[in-house]
Amino acid sequence: MKSNAPQEKMHIRKMMIYAGAVMSLLIGAAFATGQEVLMYFVAWGNEMFVVVAVILAIIIWVSLSFAAAGSRYHFEKNEDIFTFFCGKYFGRFYDYFTVVFSYACYLFMIGGVGSTMKEQFNMPGIIGIVGLSVIVVLTVTLGLQKITDILGCLGTILLVVIALISIGTLVQNWPQVASHFDTLNTQGPEYFGIEKSIAPNAVINALNYMGTVVIWFITFVTMMAVNSERKREIQVGSVTGSVLFILVLLIVAFAMISVLDKVGASDVPSVLMAGFLWKPLASIFSVIVIGGSFTTAVPLLWTPVSRFAPDGSRKAKLLAVVLGVAGVVITMFIPYKTLMNYIMNIGGMLAYIMYVFILAADIKMIRASRRQKHLSSASPRHSE
Repeated sequence: MKSNAPQEKMHIRKMMIYAGAVMSLLIGAAFATGQEVLMYFVAWGNEMFVVVAVILAIIIWVSLSFAAAGSRYHFEKNEDIFTFFCGKYFGRFYDYFTVVFSYACYLFMIGGVGSTMKEQFNMPGIIGIVGLSVIVVLTVTLGLQKITDILGCLGTILLVVIALISIGTLVQNWPQVASHFDTLNTQGPEYFGIEKSIAPNAVINALNYMGTVVIWFITFVTMMAVNSERKREIQVGSVTGSVLFILVLLIVAFAMISVLDKVGASDVPSVLMAGFLWKPLASIFSVIVIGGSFTTAVPLLWTPVSRFAPDGSRKAKLLAVVLGVAGVVITMFIPYKTLMNYIMNIGGMLAYIMYVFILAADIKMIRASRRQKHLSSASPRHSE
């Protein structure tokens, strides 16, 4: 018993690191600034709860699936993951599509920092974009294991800070929630200046949002499972991180609704909320937003780099620098809101068929597991 106790503690610690890494991937600039919450959740009014329910169900499912596949098959390269889930030809398509899409999402992550610098500090957005790009590139050159450890700590801290600011806002402005929510449902998001997701209905909106997350998750979570000694740690950690993220998302959404008349048209509504609580807190929270951008931008840049170069190699470092510089140039000319709305929706729609492939892979893994159990249970009887 004594010898097992420390090992159990280590298991819990690793689970929380994985949970933190998953939360880091989900937070990002769009969530930390609040723009993602406004566009994909608050803007839908009553239907926001449908969006949340669909997203929660899918995120738990894919987290378990990717962790199981990584632990069972120990893929060596990203393309092996796509071949397993999608087959040879579709796998090749999604392999390259994920590389392009992850990099596109990386662009609006660093673009969010530019908007924060401009709106909060009245500084040129390029300063934030270049500064974050340099830090992200340097982090990507460290390799996946170091990235996981760094993000595991930062993700938890960021989510707690965002939750506390949102709870403070909600407590202070609770009487306005009902009236603002009613106006949102009757007058529409345009009344508050909110730019709504381009999806035609709430379910499609949720599928588009989750399509983006699936594309982010498939290589990152699966490769974390490959590098982990225990499947259970990854599964429990990724599900825990996902559920905590959704809970905080709901708190943030209602906090925004409580001050929707003041933050609806803003690029960075979360920063404004922080300022309403205490003016200097807006500047402090802007640093948190940059941290949120960092935690998601790192795995998004890591995905294309790791596809074409061995993790941590000299080639990987050079490719990270090239993509980082290209990202700075692109985000100088395309607005942050435009990048986020179109990239997430178009990418999400292209991921629809991947849901079918993941389900088929799950069935394949369940059947293989049952065959293995049958063979192992039959083996002793055969030897007798």
